[in-house]
Amino acid sequence: MGVILGLDPGMTVGLALIDDRGNIIIIDSRKHFNVSKIISLVNSYNSYGSVEVIAADTVRIPKLLLRISAKLGTGIINPKKDLTIKRKKDIVIKYDKDLLKGIKNKHELAALASSIYAYKKLKFLERKLSFH
Repeated sequence: MGVILGLDPGMTVGLALIDDRGNIIIIDSRKHFNVSKIISLVNSYNSYGSVEVIAADTVRIPKLLLRISAKLGTGIINPKKDLTIKRKKDIVIKYDKDLLKGIKNKHELAALASSIYAYKKLKFLERKLSFH
């Protein structure tokens, strides 16, 4: 497996990468972060593997994620219900409470929480399949 890319689009884009062992590779946010800049940044971390899945924090998948997914040839994991700010904080705290200290804004929180959500979902499916 490669990496999970959590994205929170908007004027400021939040981005988080998690490897297949659950290690946080990067948490970042930038203004005017377009598709080519995001892909370029993600590719600079290709020593961890290619992007296997993109993670969203909303039921409705944003266009930016659809465009990046199409360019990278990856799937998208999104929750059945939008993740509230409280739920995002809970996800991050349960994963590693010290991570909250390094988060600069709500965009980074959303990107990190969605990538952790996707990681846990993939690990659950992996365990479930290994039992059959």
